[in-house]
Amino acid sequence: MPQRNTKQAQGKSEEMEVDTSMIELFENMIGEMFEYGKHILQEKRLNPKDDLLSAIANAELDGAKAKPRVFGWLMVTNNLCRQ
Repeated sequence: MPQRNTKQAQGKSEEMEVDTSMIELFENMIGEMFEYGKHILQEKRLNPKDDLLSAIANAELDGAKAKPRVFGWLMVTNNLCRQ
């Protein structure tokens, strides 16, 4: 259901409608990409191949592997950049 929101820019007030269902859809899509990223991360750590995602999933920085959320962000940014 659309909600009214007041946006202020350079001293001017402008009213705009915010469709909360679109925000919810966006949040769900981002969540799904993070879950997919975690799944791929686990798969590439358990069964590494000779590919870039396996190299990233198994890389270490200061003796520690990347946390799943880092891999999730990689999946999200990859999807956003492809559009």
